[in-house]
Order: sequence, then C-alpha cells, then structure tokens
Amino acid sequence: MIKAVLVDDEMKSTLTLQKLLAKHCPDFTITGFADTIEDAAVMIKEKDPDVVFLDIELTDGTGFDLLARFDDPFFHFIFVTAHSNYAVKAFRYSAVDYLLKPVDIDDLKNAANKIRKAIRNGIILKQQPLVPGKILRFRTKKDFIVISTDQIVRLEASGSYTVITLMNMEQHTVSVNLGVLEEKIADKHFVRVHRSDTININHITRILKDEGLYVELARKIKVEISRRNKAALFAAIGEKDRE
Repeated sequence: MIKAVLVDDEMKSTLTLQKLLAKHCPDFTITGFADTIEDAAVMIKEKDPDVVFLDIELTDGTGFDLLARFDDPFFHFIFVTAHSNYAVKAFRYSAVDYLLKPVDIDDLKNAANKIRKAIRNGIILKQQPLVPGKILRFRTKKDFIVISTDQIVRLEASGSYTVITLMNMEQHTVSVNLGVLEEKIADKHFVRVHRSDTININHITRILKDEGLYVELARKIKVEISRRNKAALFAAIGEKDRE
C-alpha cells in the first residue's frame, strides 16, 4: 500500500479527495489529515507517508512553507489547489504533479501513476540549497546516496528527471529537472553545452570535431556542443573559439 497524508484547510476538499482516492486509487491508504502547517509537519513526521497531497494556501502559510520545514524530504508530494498561478513554482520544488480543484479523475489517476513510478525508482532529491564543493544527498526508500560534486562528470536531462553520471561511470536518475539541479549546484565549473546536457569542465579531456563539435570527458564520455552554447563553454575553460 502507498501511504498518503492529506493537507488542506477545507474539509469539503479533503473529504472529496479521500473519496476519489478510495474509489479510483485503492492502493493508496490515507494515514493522516492536517489543516495547518504546524499540524501537517507533526503528522508527516509521525506517519512517514510515501506521498503528501498538499494545498498551497493554508490558514497559517503556504504549502511551500511546509516543505521548507524538511531539510530532507522523505516523501513525494502533489499539490492540490484552486490556484493555477503557483504551478511553475511547484514544479521547481520538484512536485510530482499539480492538480486543480475540482480534481479531475483522469488527472488524479495520472498523478497516482507518477507516484507509483517514483516509488519504484526509489529516489527523492533533498530540497535544500547545495554548496559548491560539498555533497549532493539523495534518499531512497532504504538508504542514502551521497555524491560529491567534484565526482560528477555529466548531467543529462531526461524529461522532468536528470541522469547524473559519475567518474566511475555510475549513473543515478533523480526526480528534478536539469535547470533546477544546475541552480542547486550553483558551481561555475558546471556548464550547459547542449539543451539537454551540462558538464563539469574539470573533467574535459579534449574538444574535437567529428561531424560537429564535441567535448570528450573522463572515461571517453562524448557530448555534443551546440552552436548556441559553444561560446559559453570556451569562455568557461579560458579558450577562444577558433572556428
């Protein structure tokens, strides 16, 4: 069973969502309810849910304020709200989904499938600023993965996820998009070289032409350099573009 906590200050909305989950997502079991940030923080720590269905505007703050209480979120979360204007911010927080009230049944089913998939993948990125040269910490259902930024060779976009490649060729798929992960790392040595690729320039071995322009990284990893990003890469490595 997938354990869920519902956080909403409107009882009618809470009951409606509870009924929809019971009818259309029977593998989801509601383990707790809360209508304030304070109560929700206690409830989440006590119940250890897999997912939190979270309203944005609550009586004592916002859903984002609640998320800020957790340096290490151990749960997935879906926003359920009547306000469409928070959607961009919600996904920057790596929300699994964003449902508008009244909740559409098909949208709820799709969101539930995303949760099932995320739980199978088992990885949640910590929601905290990352300091250059420090570590990235990921939490699975069983343990932690700790990665030093200087071991990262490449970040590759994969839809709303990012694939992290390390020097030892290990790969970890994390539930946050490439742009947000770049901001969290905030390190000048990480440079976007293509729409879907960011590299750590400390691991560049050479730049070559092979029916296009490519950068070769440690372990012979080869990544295409787009025309749009070429100048930024050459500036970052202190070289002039000779083309």
